[in-house]
Amino acid sequence: MESIIQKFIEKGVVIPQPYQIFISSDVSVDQIENGVVLLPGTFLEGHIQLGSGTVIGPNAKLKNVYCGRNVQLQSGCYENCVFLDNAKTRSNAEIRGGSLLMDQSETSHTVGCKMTILGMKVVVGSVVNYCDVFVSGGTENAFSFTEIGSGAIHYNFTPSGLKFSSLIGPGAMGEFFGLFPQTFIGGQTKIIAPVSIGSQVLIPAGLSVRQSVPSGKLYVESPLHSVQKNFSLHMLTSTIEKVQTTAQCILHYKALSLFFQKVRLLFAQIQKDAFLESLLQQAIETVQANINERMYWLFSDIGLFSKLANSEKIHV
Repeated sequence: MESIIQKFIEKGVVIPQPYQIFISSDVSVDQIENGVVLLPGTFLEGHIQLGSGTVIGPNAKLKNVYCGRNVQLQSGCYENCVFLDNAKTRSNAEIRGGSLLMDQSETSHTVGCKMTILGMKVVVGSVVNYCDVFVSGGTENAFSFTEIGSGAIHYNFTPSGLKFSSLIGPGAMGEFFGLFPQTFIGGQTKIIAPVSIGSQVLIPAGLSVRQSVPSGKLYVESPLHSVQKNFSLHMLTSTIEKVQTTAQCILHYKALSLFFQKVRLLFAQIQKDAFLESLLQQAIETVQANINERMYWLFSDIGLFSKLANSEKIHV
């Protein structure tokens, strides 16, 4: 048996089949609490933090992943992401860089996320592709937190090669537990970024959302009529709305970061919980990564503002 696996067992990590897991030499046992369970087929690489009661696997590959306590990550690939206490993913997940699943959030099987923040107790159904989204909202009542139905997809790229994010629910304010009603996104919905969908919104199953939806609304899609127009990949549309929604997302990311820094991190320090403090620092860095991503797609040499001049010539 490899010495590093033996160190994990001595630390109190439960490994039912020690010869069926792999732990890279750069994984520090100091960031692993006792009571963690590593099931067969688990691969750990890079910076790994695992809280007590967390169960990994079977058949899960983690690289630079930070988990709180009582987290469950079933089969899939996880890289450069953070899971707070009691977060859960089911089988065949792909959770990539810049993703943060907050306390008690949950995804069903075959869910893909990148640069995605799921707020407290948010539920995501099966076979969902949600990249570049901040989802939040709900109350303490049973089945009353924001939910994304199975088969939903968030289209974050445009034909011109730009990438945008969307906001579903009340954003950062949704993390002040139980203050905002849930939003429900029905199964097989298609959200075309960037849009802002407020609190207590119902998007029925199977619809396409191409515009922002204010709080307290039932969204009904208008049918698209067949039409043919001149088109160029350099032509930008709804530019003002794209900038406004992106700015709104950045503001909510910043507010969430401040909430972690001024409230949750301070609470961990008062409790002298070094493990939680370290985990929340990673959450703050992940939120900042989302801010950086949005700024990049506005101001970089391939961002929105770099394409305005060519688009203006085409419109003229």
